[in-house]
Amino acid sequence: MTQFSKHVLITAFAYFLAGKFGLLLAIPPGFASAIWPASGIALACYILLNRTAVVVGVLLGSFLVNANLVSWVNNGFDSVGFWLAMGIGLGGALQTVWSGYLYFRLIGSLSQLDTPRDIILFFTIIGPAGCLIAATNGASGLMAAGYIETFNFSFTWLTWWIGDTIGVIVFTPMVLSLFKKPSTTTLRQKFQLMMPTLFIFAATFALFIGSLNARQQAQQESLNENATAYFGAVHEQIIVAESKLRAYQGFFQSSASVTMDDFNQFSETLIDNDDAFQGIGWTEIVTDDQRPEFEQHFRDLGYENYTFTEPDANGVLQPAQSRATYYPVLYIYPMETNKRAFGLNLGAESNRLNTLIRAQETKRSIATPPIKLVQSEGEQIGIILYVPVFNEKDASRSFLGYISGVFLVEGMVGAIVKQAESSGFGIDISDITSPISTLPLISTTLNPVEKFEPLRQEFNLGGRRYQMDVFISDQSALIGKDWSSWIVLTSGFLIAALLNSLVLIINGTYESIRKEVALKTRDLLAAKQAAESANVAKSNFLANMSHEFRTPLNAIIGLTDLNLKTPLNAKQTDYLHKTKLASETLLALISHTLDYAKIESGKLDVEQIDFSIIDVLHKIEAVFSVQASQKNVEFKINLPAQMPDKVIGDPLRLEQVLLNLCSNAFKFTSQGRVTIDVKCKKVTNTTVQLQVAVSDTGIGIPRDHQAHLFESFRQADSTTTRKYGGTGLGLAISKQLIELMGGDISLHSQPEKGSEFTIRLPLPLANESRFLSPDELSSPMSPPLSTENATNSDLVSNNLETILPLENLTILVVEDNEINQLVAKETFSGLGATVIVAPSGPYALNVLERSSTIDMVLLDIQMPEMDGYEVARRIRAKGEQWANIPILAMTANVMSEDIERCYAAGMNGHIGKPLNVSDAVAKILDTLQNKH
Repeated sequence: MTQFSKHVLITAFAYFLAGKFGLLLAIPPGFASAIWPASGIALACYILLNRTAVVVGVLLGSFLVNANLVSWVNNGFDSVGFWLAMGIGLGGALQTVWSGYLYFRLIGSLSQLDTPRDIILFFTIIGPAGCLIAATNGASGLMAAGYIETFNFSFTWLTWWIGDTIGVIVFTPMVLSLFKKPSTTTLRQKFQLMMPTLFIFAATFALFIGSLNARQQAQQESLNENATAYFGAVHEQIIVAESKLRAYQGFFQSSASVTMDDFNQFSETLIDNDDAFQGIGWTEIVTDDQRPEFEQHFRDLGYENYTFTEPDANGVLQPAQSRATYYPVLYIYPMETNKRAFGLNLGAESNRLNTLIRAQETKRSIATPPIKLVQSEGEQIGIILYVPVFNEKDASRSFLGYISGVFLVEGMVGAIVKQAESSGFGIDISDITSPISTLPLISTTLNPVEKFEPLRQEFNLGGRRYQMDVFISDQSALIGKDWSSWIVLTSGFLIAALLNSLVLIINGTYESIRKEVALKTRDLLAAKQAAESANVAKSNFLANMSHEFRTPLNAIIGLTDLNLKTPLNAKQTDYLHKTKLASETLLALISHTLDYAKIESGKLDVEQIDFSIIDVLHKIEAVFSVQASQKNVEFKINLPAQMPDKVIGDPLRLEQVLLNLCSNAFKFTSQGRVTIDVKCKKVTNTTVQLQVAVSDTGIGIPRDHQAHLFESFRQADSTTTRKYGGTGLGLAISKQLIELMGGDISLHSQPEKGSEFTIRLPLPLANESRFLSPDELSSPMSPPLSTENATNSDLVSNNLETILPLENLTILVVEDNEINQLVAKETFSGLGATVIVAPSGPYALNVLERSSTIDMVLLDIQMPEMDGYEVARRIRAKGEQWANIPILAMTANVMSEDIERCYAAGMNGHIGKPLNVSDAVAKILDTLQNKH
């Protein structure tokens, strides 16, 4: 298929679908569609595709839409319909060419309709002026074909033109923004840009449907209301007619005899001026031998030619044939209009005779089917209701005769039908007694509106069933032009078009800004990449410097500890203690710097585990009770009257904060006391707010320095660092840790009187937590921990000088640094262990191959040839042979990600450098204990 053919089919198909959709928006009766999307689709195709192909496609698509419409309206398709559809299609094609010419002339082929100038030209000239051709051609064609009257030409032309114009200004920009090539926005972004317009489009369509439904509902309600009134009026006429016949029945029953004069006087009173009655007759059963007497009686009354009559085959009245019995009309009123029925033998016609006999036998009124009355002129349809009359007083003359009520259907309901027709409602009444055929009584000349089902009700008269249909006709005021729906639809789509133009302008402005931003973004991206590289370099630098600092510090602290265990004079001991203190200060600086870096980068996590506040306080007391004794400073922990035994939080970080605060308190307090006051506030069934105040009687902090105290690398006074030491990070880290845990920290201080730091920390209660009674709490606290519940760390810390905790253990130390090898060997050998040193990873694997007595592997991480992670993986890869050998990293790599990598490589734990001997021994013992 050639590109030309493809463009023809694409255009024809798109036009046809858009046209069918436009027909859904047509507003009855006789409106052209309030919006014709096909016109906008046609112009967009003309701009985007092969122009000649688009013209052919528009002609084909328009012809199909209109041919389908004409066929539906006429219930068929003839030559007139063909040429009408072809003419409208030709007008649509010419309009497309004209609109396209205006577009290329005024705007140009490369425009995205995204500037105010282009939008204004499109809305004010191209849309309105470009849509003149189809409206003029189409309205003229409809008038020429007889589909619209001359007086309706202007209205048809106007609605056609408005529909096409709105279709162009709404749909052409939408299609162009979706499919025109010179654009850098994605299809998804284009849809997002059009979402406001599509929303208004959908809302307008919904309002339009709602308006149509509301109007149809109002029309239906009006039909219901009027039909109910018409049903009531007809039913009332029937009741009145029946009641009058019952009055005749009573008149004959109550009279000994009724003469013609009596009958006429009674009838004059009762039915004069009642159009429902053609006449009222009285019939008795007369035998053949009684016939002369009856005929003579009426001749004597002045009716000289009176005789019983019957119609012949041609309907001409003739004297009645000789019969055993006759059913003559003896009285009739009014005589002038019913002379032909005077003397008529009702029994001459078999169906009528059967009706009379059935009425007598059943003693009920019986009506005839609709009949042409012999006494009326023209084609008037009537119904005769025969009412049998019985003498209830004289059994010998029990049956008296028949009242014949001759009803004119036109007279009974004609006024009601005309009244309905004047309001645009049609009424049809039929006799539906026979299940085979329906007999029409009265039919309106109005045409019903198909979308409204007629309302129907049935009536009974004389044993026959009648059906009455009431419907809205095309002449009803209710079927007039639905201006409200038309205004809703037109206004809504105009708003959609305006909004679409605004979106296009915004998008065009956005595109120009985007290009400018793209240039700036490249510069910013380069700067961002440089900043990210710098940040990565900073993190790597911190990690590397931490390792590089800790490695020699491990040697310094380790060798210092080893020297302190040898015989020394007082001056040497003093120098070494000061060396160790300086090393520990440097180590604290490194640790604080790393903690701060992790908090700053958001990599520091807090745990949520069950723990005991009492245990944390025991550790704090254990750490500082000796320092308090050495400085001759009172140290006291005050507990509340009740405290939960278990809460949920991060005990390690809480302990770290308390260590910082207590360390500062002892550092700046030379006499007096350091106190920890613990309180539990806002206690509920699920939470408790822990308040811990650490106060001292030290040097205090001036008010003008307090605001900066929690800032990083700040202290109250620059001379503080020189006099007391410290990093200036401890309080900043403490504050951030407390805030990470959801709490806060505050300060109250006076120079020369002391300081008080208060922590407020909300903590959830652990499951099955209970509150300790006053007897279970002591204040001041009892000595830290007994041997029975002490941990390995506590036991080692308290007894390191008197026991050999690593006795009978063989430890393989994998370490490439010779000084650290010496420190590790001397340290662990001094604690009772047999130490084997491996200077590299491969060497360590060879040792494990040859020896089966290794109880523990202490493994450095950063080593040449093979790092510690790889060594651990290879050990674990041996399967059952080495699966149970405990491996602890002993390294200066102390970042959290370093520790996680250790566990991932198969190690059992982590010991940081520089070594804290008691902690290292405790971890070794804990690991061995867990193994067993």
